[in-house]
Amino acid sequence: IANLIIIILKNQIIETINALTDNPSAALGSLTTGVTLSSQFFLNNMIVQTGTELMWELAQMPNMIVHFVVHKFITVEAKSQRALEKLEEPQPFDWGATVPGFIFTFLVAAVYSTTVPLILGVCSLFFYL
Repeated sequence: IANLIIIILKNQIIETINALTDNPSAALGSLTTGVTLSSQFFLNNMIVQTGTELMWELAQMPNMIVHFVVHKFITVEAKSQRALEKLEEPQPFDWGATVPGFIFTFLVAAVYSTTVPLILGVCSLFFYL
């Protein structure tokens, strides 16, 4: 949440501070202007993030191909008990690396869904892929 707020406010921080000192009710208008000014950045960010997420998933294809080829020729009987137990263990899920990207994408989609409807398509593509 902090990243989203910082990026939105960075364009309008001086105008918002001036509006708070002069007319506090105009500060909200200054913040909404900051939201619309940052929309292009977030649209580009979501497009790049969608592409890199897809490429990251496709980059795991060689590992899968090696896995299937090796297991085609090496039977379970040829494996040691330790190797079989290692195959049964699930891969650790890195919450700190995976979840923040999803939360950030969801927040951007929620904030910009009304002002930039195109971002909903990009964010839904991110979650679909």
